Amino acid sequence: PRPCACCTRAGANLTHETNTMSEAVFTFDADAHVYRLNGAALPSVTSVIRAVVPSWEVGDYFLQRGRATHYGCHLLDAGTLDHDTVAEEIRPRIAAWAKFRADFPAEIVASEMPYAHKMFRYAGTLDRLLKDQHGDLLVADLKNSISPHVIPQLGAYSLLWTANHPTQKLRKAVAVELRDNGTYACQWLTAPELRRAEQTFLAMLTVYGFIQQHNLLKESTNGR
Repeated sequence: PRPCACCTRAGANLTHETNTMSEAVFTFDADAHVYRLNGAALPSVTSVIRAVVPSWEVGDYFLQRGRATHYGCHLLDAGTLDHDTVAEEIRPRIAAWAKFRADFPAEIVASEMPYAHKMFRYAGTLDRLLKDQHGDLLVADLKNSISPHVIPQLGAYSLLWTANHPTQKLRKAVAVELRDNGTYACQWLTAPELRRAEQTFLAMLTVYGFIQQHNLLKESTNGR
């Protein structure tokens, strides 16, 4: 199948995000998808999970479709999406995100925001950081399909947020599956589940370190 036409430069406007964290310089090259802390490359959240659970891999078409969906939803939330430019295979997934936003009204605190964890030496991009009607902060991850791998992934993003905003610990998280029929499904994590998800990811990160140390790492070009 052909790559998605929608937003063929998905992520182009998100290139070269830079943060300063306690005198450490963090940069993210969205085109190359490389995170660096003081010039040293960091593994992404998904590359860590893929190294430990190798079956979690997607083909190029689905990778490009996911990136186009993410970028289209980003433009939708920013109010700058030109619907006439959206490919047919992307339209229902963006419509599904719009339906979730309508069903779950929340303030967008951050969108497509890259972060690094200075202590644990990994990085990732949070799809959305939301504040619900109760004032609680939660991380939301947009998915073309939901699998068990999303649990440690949400835990990793929670750790990233807390490391960079120590006084704003997340109390919940959600993965939102955007379907090709315009509907969505959710997997929610409560605060206790999110804490366990954080510990699961840290265990994976330990195994990843072992794999990397012994040159057992399988190279991959995609990840967040």
